[in-house]
Parts: sequence; C-alpha cells; structure tokens
Amino acid sequence: MKPLLQALSAAAVMLFATTASADPFTYVSTDTPLAVPLAGTSGTPPSSPLVCPAGSLADLHVTVDITPTFTGDLDIFLKHVDTGTEVLLFDQHGGAGNDIGATFDDEAATAISLGAPPYAGSFRPDNPLSAFDGESTAGTWTLRIVDNFGGDSGTLHSWSIHGDARATTVPEPACMALLVIGAAGVLVRRRRRS
Repeated sequence: MKPLLQALSAAAVMLFATTASADPFTYVSTDTPLAVPLAGTSGTPPSSPLVCPAGSLADLHVTVDITPTFTGDLDIFLKHVDTGTEVLLFDQHGGAGNDIGATFDDEAATAISLGAPPYAGSFRPDNPLSAFDGESTAGTWTLRIVDNFGGDSGTLHSWSIHGDARATTVPEPACMALLVIGAAGVLVRRRRRS
C-alpha cells in the first residue's frame, strides 16, 4: 500500500509540476515619435503604452531612442501599469549630451551611470529590471520621461521591451483523469480493508 501511495504522489508531482521554457519576445511602441517634453515645458510627456500578451518574465530589456537637448535633464522610468511595478532606468546622466540610443539590460557590462553621451549599446539601468522578474508580460507597459528643466525639448523616437518569458504548460486532461482514477482506486482499496 505504501509503495502505491508513493508512486501516486510522485505521479502527481510530475503532472502538476510546471515546465518552463524561455521564449524570446519583443514589443515595440507604435505611437512614437513623441515630444519630450510637450512644447518645451518641464514635466512628463504622455506615456507611450505597449499592450502585451501573457507570459511570465524571466529576463527583461528596454531599448530607447531619444534625442533630448540635455540628457542630464532626464529621468526615464519603465512601468508595468497592471502590477504597479516601476523602475528608474536613467537618472539625469550625461550633462549636455544629446542622444540616448541604448538598451537597458541588467547583464550589461557597464552601468549607465558610468557611460557617457552619446549613449549607444547596452547599459545596466540605475535600478535593476529584475524587479519585473516573475511578473506577467500581459497588460500595459509605459515609458515615462521626465525633463526636470524647461526651456528645451527633445524627441522620443522609439522604445521597446524585449527579453525572455516563461511559458507554463498545463497537464493534459487524460493525465488528470489517470491521476483521479488512481486516487479513487487507493480510496476503494482502503475502504475494503477497513
């Protein structure tokens, strides 16, 4: 009886264990270019939203193409609207530099704070994107850019999120039926012995 229960328990663990495979994804903004900031005022331009299908984030990267007058004026944030998680990618670096064509990646060799304008290539963001790990890709994502000083302007030409998402598999109904039949058999056998 004990070996049968152990076998059923092992089968249940195997059936209900989720398998994860990393599937690459890319979602690109479709409403750019946008002024940064609006009409040369300081503040936050309208968010540029991405609506993405489901998957569980394993690794996230953000690519931006921005030509501000002064990179040192800008804060750049990525937000998953549905979960409320927000990460500061860029915090007023580069002084009078005027180009950010970069990918923010936690695994990049150089931190954005140690880079210099024009920013090109991959950089670690000011705060890690791993804050999104395990969250669903589904929902609305926004890139928020704050120009902390008025009197000048710039353009967000494009932005995207990309990386790897885990797809979770669910056991087939036939496997579930076998597990239920096996458990029922154990219960019937117990009752007969009682």
